[in-house]
Amino acid sequence: MQLFNKNLEKIEPYLQRAISAQPKLSVDDIDAKEITLQLSEQIRLQQFRWADSKYLPHILTVHVLEDKPDKIEPLEIIFCAPEFTKIIMQMAKDADLECLMPIRAEVELVKRNHSAIITGSNRCAVTLTWPKVEDTLALADVIVDQDQRRIIAIHVRRAKMPILARLTALNSEVYRNNYLMIREITHIGRLRVVIDDKTGRFLRRNDFVFAQNDDPEAVCNSVSRQHARISYQADGSFYIEDTGGVNLTRIERLEDGNKKFIDVKPEATIRLQHRDIVHLGLAQVRFQIVDHIDPTMLAELSSEQERTTINHSGNERSPNVTMRLPVFKRDE
Repeated sequence: MQLFNKNLEKIEPYLQRAISAQPKLSVDDIDAKEITLQLSEQIRLQQFRWADSKYLPHILTVHVLEDKPDKIEPLEIIFCAPEFTKIIMQMAKDADLECLMPIRAEVELVKRNHSAIITGSNRCAVTLTWPKVEDTLALADVIVDQDQRRIIAIHVRRAKMPILARLTALNSEVYRNNYLMIREITHIGRLRVVIDDKTGRFLRRNDFVFAQNDDPEAVCNSVSRQHARISYQADGSFYIEDTGGVNLTRIERLEDGNKKFIDVKPEATIRLQHRDIVHLGLAQVRFQIVDHIDPTMLAELSSEQERTTINHSGNERSPNVTMRLPVFKRDE
């Protein structure tokens, strides 16, 4: 508990620094002390037993009033920062809690009567939740008994196509690297939530997400919010298109030992090949095909380590099932 409190004490100073760096935010939008107390309470309450351990929901949802869409971007920058998520993960560890996946933040617009929003307040609030059905980044659905704080089962999501691919950022910061593409469409851009600056209208959520850095010269800042889209098509291939990148989208390909560059023109699609390097502004991303596999075996629950999962119901436990990411189809 002493270590937990020590890390809890890091949250408020971090938030104060981060908030002061965001000119769009005011005391009417977020309160560092209030958020710190909410996080502490969420970690205390949202503990779910599964087999012999307790697990913490790994989605930190930031609830923002629907009439404040312009606050989404600065709040996402604050709550998705590696420094912040590292502190939360350490707090969970200090409290002897496991996480199925690294904790990540999602910012959502809510009505004023939302249960998370303090009555009479205009400020954002945070809760810890499990992935929603519409969450395109989730590899599995977690079924829980909310009253008994118990995980009933984990259902691995099936891949939408027989051939899978992986995206790896080579020179810039992204929210989740070595991203496994299990859906037909993958949106690529800077920041997770894309809002129209003029109307406040929601446009899309990016799947392979580049961070936004305070340094204007940072590589990730050269990626546009709606930069590109990769789609799996009926011929069994992946295609990339530029969906609004201010800076050039280009494919770097090795042919007969020589580098070849292919510009991705607006409204055109280019077929991707294994080990292509995709240039998005200054950022470089490697595209890799992974092996043909049984979709039910694709999802390790952590992108960085192999895990053993257990379907747990009452006192009965099914045999352990080890799930790992598929191996690369070709030699690295």
